[in-house]
Amino acid sequence: MLLSVVASSAMTAQAQDSIGDLSGYTDEDFYAAEAAYESEQYSAGDLNTKSSPTEVDYAPISYSDMATVPTPMPIGSAYDGGCSPTSTVSCSAPACKPKRRKIGSLATCQASDMWTTAEFLMWFPQARTSAPLITTAPPGLAPIIGPAYPDTQVVFGGEDGLGGDLTPGFRIDAGKYLSKNFGIGGRFWFLGEDEASYSAQSDGTAFNLGRPIYDTNASQNDAILVGATDVGGNTLFAGSITAESKLEMIAGEAYGRLMFACGDEYRTDLIGGYTYFGIDDSLFIESTSVEVTPPTGDSFTFSDTFTANNDFHGGQIGFETTLSRGRWMFSTLTKVHLGNMNQQLSLQGTATETVAGTPPTVTVTDGGLLALDSQGEYERDVFAFVPEANVKLGYRFRDHVLFTAGYSFLYWSNVATAGEYVNPVFDATTRATGGPFGQPPLVWKDSSLIVQGIDLGVVIDF
Repeated sequence: MLLSVVASSAMTAQAQDSIGDLSGYTDEDFYAAEAAYESEQYSAGDLNTKSSPTEVDYAPISYSDMATVPTPMPIGSAYDGGCSPTSTVSCSAPACKPKRRKIGSLATCQASDMWTTAEFLMWFPQARTSAPLITTAPPGLAPIIGPAYPDTQVVFGGEDGLGGDLTPGFRIDAGKYLSKNFGIGGRFWFLGEDEASYSAQSDGTAFNLGRPIYDTNASQNDAILVGATDVGGNTLFAGSITAESKLEMIAGEAYGRLMFACGDEYRTDLIGGYTYFGIDDSLFIESTSVEVTPPTGDSFTFSDTFTANNDFHGGQIGFETTLSRGRWMFSTLTKVHLGNMNQQLSLQGTATETVAGTPPTVTVTDGGLLALDSQGEYERDVFAFVPEANVKLGYRFRDHVLFTAGYSFLYWSNVATAGEYVNPVFDATTRATGGPFGQPPLVWKDSSLIVQGIDLGVVIDF
């Protein structure tokens, strides 16, 4: 127990009067002194009460007070700020709220200073449409399209008959934050050739091969024979045909991004800037037929080339949201591109007739089998919009390296494709005169195009 200074002085004085075997000091005197000493002590409840100005001032800590002392958290704990879930200290202050441990700069409102994204694209362009371009039929049957010819098959062209296969590409995105809230960047991507082709030779013994047309002179469907036999098995024509369709795409963007909202595990940026899209589609078809019966040896070659070039210049606006949790990241990108689509068409064709002889007589005229009255160059400008969406899941393999897998979708509201401007109208009577061939004038068509697919990439931020 603790003693006051006054009590200590009194006890010292009494001890000096009764030390040793002094005369007059009896047992009764000893017990009386002990009783007086005990009566002057403090009880446990008096320890916090000052009985006189001369007492020593103590500030003891009670057990209940000790419970309010913050408990140190282990290094690497999921909490910081000086409090724990079991603490009685108030945790209403923002600095004292629980926070999860973050890995990498994408997890906070403070974005990385610079970023670079490289992705391998595995996209599927929408299949393109054209008139039926090449047909086959069993030997002895005409390769004509119609209910009366059920055995005829379209082997190239037709509704959704061109392309639409998996097409590889590459996309790169890089930029720099000029401040915590604002950054600038650029994006470039291209898609390889979405190609469809067909090539064959025939003398009619295996199958009859032809190019379907609508003969205005006869007002019915017909076909130019490339290789064919008649019902008696006699070879009428022997020849070959080659056709190819290609779609190529390229894009470039320059943009700025402004932080729109953020939190401990998410960030949303407003994106705006400039966009260019280049979409080129081409179609080429050429056939050569040699007359066998009667055995004249005369040959006919028809060549047609259609090209469509689309150049989009416009602006873009959208949002990108990134969610992070530990090493995992999930992001969404939604944008719309608005602007002008410049469309250019080129339709060219030639016909070459070679009459056997010594020397042979060769005649070349404008207009193939399909590019006839509509031959020439055409151009127009139209408004187009292009919605774009992308979702991406990533895993942070290292502090500054993120592997991603995602899905992309783009839709162009107005795109010219070559196959749409193929007109199979043909007049065999005027073919030899070089036209006119009875085709209607070219009419522009408003057609859309979709591209979608998988992205695999790596993000490096620092």
